[in-house]
Amino acid sequence: DLSLVVSNGMVLMMFMSGVFFSGNRIPEQYREAFFMNPMARLIEEYRTVLLSETWPDWYSLAIISGTSIVFIAIATAIINRYNRVYPKVLG
Repeated sequence: DLSLVVSNGMVLMMFMSGVFFSGNRIPEQYREAFFMNPMARLIEEYRTVLLSETWPDWYSLAIISGTSIVFIAIATAIINRYNRVYPKVLG
């Protein structure tokens, strides 16, 4: 049951990330909330480079990279801390 929820959530996030439309089509009042999704900003930067042939916004990419590194470090620490506590499925 949980796998169905996760897969449908991933599809929903893909459609909400701006893969099929540009972020400029979002109304101005919702644009900041839209770009809180890091994938939306990353996809928009790819679109800028590929379609507009300009440089990406390096500040936004640095924020995404820095935040990702912090979350990866936290997740790794949590996994290492509780490695012997949580059950593992052997398959």
